[in-house]
Amino acid sequence: MTPPEEALRLVLEAVSALPAAAVPLEEADGLALAEDLLAGSDAPPFDDSAMDGWALRAVDAAAPAARLRICGEIYAGAPPAALQPGCAALITTGAPLPEGADCVVPKELARAEEGTVAFDVPPEPGQHVRRRGSDFKRGEPVLGAGRMIGAFESGLLAGQGRARVMAVPRPRVALVTSGDELRRHDQALGPGQVRDASTPALCAALRSWGCVPIPVGASRDKPAELDLYLRAALAAADAVFVTGGVSVGERDLTRPALALLGAREVFWRTAVKPGKPLLFAVAGGKPVWGLPGNPVSSLVTALVFAKPALARMAGRPAGRPPFPERGTLAADFEKPAALRQFVFCEADEDGTRVALTPIVPQHSGRLSMGVRARALAVLPEGRAAFTAGFEAEFAWL
Repeated sequence: MTPPEEALRLVLEAVSALPAAAVPLEEADGLALAEDLLAGSDAPPFDDSAMDGWALRAVDAAAPAARLRICGEIYAGAPPAALQPGCAALITTGAPLPEGADCVVPKELARAEEGTVAFDVPPEPGQHVRRRGSDFKRGEPVLGAGRMIGAFESGLLAGQGRARVMAVPRPRVALVTSGDELRRHDQALGPGQVRDASTPALCAALRSWGCVPIPVGASRDKPAELDLYLRAALAAADAVFVTGGVSVGERDLTRPALALLGAREVFWRTAVKPGKPLLFAVAGGKPVWGLPGNPVSSLVTALVFAKPALARMAGRPAGRPPFPERGTLAADFEKPAALRQFVFCEADEDGTRVALTPIVPQHSGRLSMGVRARALAVLPEGRAAFTAGFEAEFAWL
């Protein structure tokens, strides 16, 4: 069996970022930028007011009893205006500062009456004025390749007039499930049949990871039919999940089916629980994960061995630890010594530590275990017994 670190290393070595594409700004949220961007214009593009108030020359209001003539109103979106000496103009936030003015006094610090205005405190030049280019100037670098496009980045790009950006697209992941016993979740069941829970669960996980799931369908345990589904999946997507058919039974057909397609098998079986039968291959330059048929196993193995690779394909960092938190076991737990086990746990926080209580029994067919759990802890290989108080790495669910 392949050790887990080695398995993940082999997976990551097999993938790289997808080719960049021009993406409408409205669809770029969550994508990795694939170009270095320089500012095409100053931001802000002109001196403007940072407050609702009065635009004036500070020197005109330096005297304590100074009163200035009210000489108009300036609103956001108005063309630039000029201000005569001894005058003040009512101005709104974002409106261009009139030529001749050098400061803005907030409305609440001014007293207007009979066509004049006076100020409680003498203003300072430059106060409440946003200078042209104070955010960034034309030609300055503003965003680098690899930057994730979020709310602030989208706003900046929109302010620069970018309708489209070069970005790494979301990986498309085709899903094929196999098994004579499977029916869709909206179909009635016959004797010996079960509903396919893995596909909807994996689709939800993929969407949360920034991918585009493409359910291809459920193949019966027939080699020719599985071959058709796999060919359709490879044609439709950048990566493929195949659930079921990866163990050692007579009807576990995924490995031979991939071999017939000319796929290169990178590894089969890893020293983990759940998910020991995990298969990883490359077919037509595309990564293929053969996931166990039990929905809990398929979700855990996808989280640990596929999510980091899909992040790399999307141009995002893949090196973040999948289990970044630390907590302590609140109860004893036993597992196979040779395997690394991912353990569903209830979790309690007291402000200083997280107590992890393993749910028992742990069974890869129990989706209710995942619903009940708040955390997924990882217990290392090399030992079987873990006592309460053991410090474990975990991820929040």
